[in-house]
Amino acid sequence: GASEVEVRTVVMTKEELDEVTQIVRKRYGDGATYSTASNIPVYGHGDIMKIIAVGSGKGGVGKSLVAVALASELRREGFDVGVLDADITGPSVAEALGLEGQEPMAEGNKLLPFITKNGIKAVSMNLLLDNPEGAIIWRGPLITKAIQQFYSDVKWGKLHYLIIDMPPGTSDAAITIFQSIVVDGVVVVSSPQHVANMVVSKFVNMAKQVNVPILGLVENMAYMKCPNGDIVYPFGAPKGEEEAKRHRIPFLGRLQVDPMMAELMDKGRIEEYVSEDLKQISRNLRLQVQLVKPRSNLRPDWQLKLNA
Repeated sequence: GASEVEVRTVVMTKEELDEVTQIVRKRYGDGATYSTASNIPVYGHGDIMKIIAVGSGKGGVGKSLVAVALASELRREGFDVGVLDADITGPSVAEALGLEGQEPMAEGNKLLPFITKNGIKAVSMNLLLDNPEGAIIWRGPLITKAIQQFYSDVKWGKLHYLIIDMPPGTSDAAITIFQSIVVDGVVVVSSPQHVANMVVSKFVNMAKQVNVPILGLVENMAYMKCPNGDIVYPFGAPKGEEEAKRHRIPFLGRLQVDPMMAELMDKGRIEEYVSEDLKQISRNLRLQVQLVKPRSNLRPDWQLKLNA
């Protein structure tokens, strides 16, 4: 047998990068099966043990912040973690994880994920654009193909958890994620404002209609701790636990309004953020995802340490 294997990685050429960004012109990817009803490709897990989507009924509630913060906490706990930024027209994962400026790399016909200093693997549309500030003016079909390819044509390797930062709302792109990627469940992010809680119902109902397990609700910006120790509620009294009970879904926990968290997010250093709230949410999430019945038999042949 072979005694050694040489793997060469190369910087993608402009032509190869154009091929990636022009998603609609490319194939769906190896290993896909197809839904006869919708002709949507359905991808298995490959070498990924658990796939968790993070979504919200509307923008502005901190969905992306929760996604990258959870990924960072899971990584800190020793798990191999990836983040797929499926918010194609409003990507923010790359900046939050400090990945801006890295060159796209390929191995064979697969894009290699970008890797943070702490080892989180990530893919975001901003990392593939010549001008990260340029508007992505794409129609629905192109956006959904891009999301599918970020999953199927990226060499994610072995992961305990892949976190998908979903586009906000209940658009075609969100539905495509649920129908083409066999996610183990979705985390719903909300905030105390009445309008945010109002649209939680829409997102929860969408997930139920497409038979995606709801792992629980995270209430972001729930409170603020003053220097003197007082607790204040800048956006009104927390309503997340009440909303979770109303929809009969688990309540994973609350995150406070923390200036340090916002600062680290802006500086691309969110991996450094540590809080007891985040640790508790991560523990609750891992418990819930273990309780969910697997939605696919297409699993890797290596095992996740459930008690880790």
